[in-house]
Amino acid sequence: MKDFPYPVLLFPGILFPVILLIFEKRQDMKKALLFKALSSAVFVALGFLASRGRYEERFTVLILIGLVCGFIGDVLLSLRHVLKERMSLFFIGGGFFFVGHLCYLAALTGEFGRSPRLLFAAVPAALAASALLIVLLLRRIQADKRFSVLMACYMLSVVSMAVMAVFRAISAGFSLPSLFFMTGAVFFAASDTILVENMWNPEWSYKKCCALIALYYAAQLLIAMSLGL
Repeated sequence: MKDFPYPVLLFPGILFPVILLIFEKRQDMKKALLFKALSSAVFVALGFLASRGRYEERFTVLILIGLVCGFIGDVLLSLRHVLKERMSLFFIGGGFFFVGHLCYLAALTGEFGRSPRLLFAAVPAALAASALLIVLLLRRIQADKRFSVLMACYMLSVVSMAVMAVFRAISAGFSLPSLFFMTGAVFFAASDTILVENMWNPEWSYKKCCALIALYYAAQLLIAMSLGL
């Protein structure tokens, strides 16, 4: 998109997550919550500004809803470190992320109108990739059956989104918007994979936390930017 001041939002989009990680390392969860909300607000604002004038398009609307769901999910997941109702906030926040992934999936599948055969190839590929990753994660984490089932459903949505984004990029001839979205979707799946492995692993790693935060915000920023290209 011409004349869009990406640096104006990309600078805080990079700076705020760095500050977030600093406060998380210090275990100052109230300040971490503030910068988590600010970091997420940036990719929502970027998405709305990048797509201005095209709010009537189905793809754009679904992606914007997905970005907003990510913002709400981020705030709720961070609130669990501040408030007492930790598990309920965790499930509700995860639910918003799940809805966001479904919105991304719905937007992507709608882009295969001219390539139905590619869609038929994308679906089994998405299911196969999701199943493989879920099996590998189940072997690495220590979680009860309830969490394992929820994790499987969640990873199915995010990995499917990433695979569908790859096939959509192929369908679009690897156009710049499809490449941005594809990269963001793959980063999103990688981030959530690290998140699951780190949360339910007895050896929690701050380095992995840094990696998942970096991948997550890069993912959402790329998805938001793809709307304006």
